[in-house]
Amino acid sequence: MENYNNKMSLLALLLLFFMPSQQLHASQATKKIGMQLACVAKAVTSNQLALHNAYPEDDAYNHTVMNGTYFDARRFKNKEEKFQFVKHHFYHLQVKTDANEMCVDLLAQSNYSRLQLARFMHIAQDAAVKESCDAIKLVHLEKAFGEIEYGKTDKKSLNLCQVAHHEAGHAVINALYDTGRITLFASINPNEQSLGYVYHAPTTNSITEDQRCNYVNMLLAGGITEQVFGLPYRFEFDTEENIIRDFRSRGTGSDSSAAMSTVEQLIKNKSQTDASNCLVPLSKDLLLDLTVEDNFMSMYNQCQKTHMNQDTLLQLKVNLMKARYISTIELVRKHQEEITAVAQELLQEKVISGKRIKEIIDRVQQTKNNN
Repeated sequence: MENYNNKMSLLALLLLFFMPSQQLHASQATKKIGMQLACVAKAVTSNQLALHNAYPEDDAYNHTVMNGTYFDARRFKNKEEKFQFVKHHFYHLQVKTDANEMCVDLLAQSNYSRLQLARFMHIAQDAAVKESCDAIKLVHLEKAFGEIEYGKTDKKSLNLCQVAHHEAGHAVINALYDTGRITLFASINPNEQSLGYVYHAPTTNSITEDQRCNYVNMLLAGGITEQVFGLPYRFEFDTEENIIRDFRSRGTGSDSSAAMSTVEQLIKNKSQTDASNCLVPLSKDLLLDLTVEDNFMSMYNQCQKTHMNQDTLLQLKVNLMKARYISTIELVRKHQEEITAVAQELLQEKVISGKRIKEIIDRVQQTKNNN
């Protein structure tokens, strides 16, 4: 089932490039139906599993699609087959709502393939379970359909909001915790490499272990801020599979890859005592893997006695990254007000200096202390 889910995640990206752009009209009716469908799908919590069980032969089809041989090869034989397919996925948990009949009928009349319909329902489900605003649900739905526009203003505003919070997360953690780097400015004006960015300059020629640990937190803070604020981030960076998948698929230019490289330096270049300093006490109320520290130190001690191979090094990096992930969640939650204030300033000014970021943080913290 994990392999199946991975395939579906990759297929979502393919849909962005290959989905025909004129399959739905950008109208208020479309928007309304999209929202109704998201609400309906909230109750349908296992449509991926149902699809896999009902059409197991799609696994081979999905594999062929992902390798770029063809797209959308499987079409429904007739409208009745499509209607039954859609109806099955809306009713397989005996979910009954007023919007069901309308959604089933509209989707059955569309020219979507089996794969496109399944992906739409899955994305709609993901959007509906987010405890966030309607605009975020619409962005999820738009990602499933590719070129559909539910409203340029809402789309643009939400995207900027997401980028602003991401960069504010980086900037605030860098300002409050010594990473050996000072923030020059943050921007949400896109360039060829990124939708937003925070530029830093080193403050020292020699980086300490604590600074490296803080630097990892700063790198992870962007994506984690999106998660904590309920924005549609790619996935939670909390499991071994997610960490390795992100590291291997996104290349050397991503925040997580830079964090992985920093963690590798900690493991390779520092002593056991130095490395263990990065493993801060974890809050038990997070209900995550609280054995990370023990696992890491056990493996580290073993590696001191033998030559460290690449597989062992990867496992060490994953364990230490999980510890950093958990601690960064705590930091972002602790400084949500500061991050919100910096994000709001970014949305207004588009580019703000490191000095201005520090002023905003100081103002927020003074207000918090006065209260």
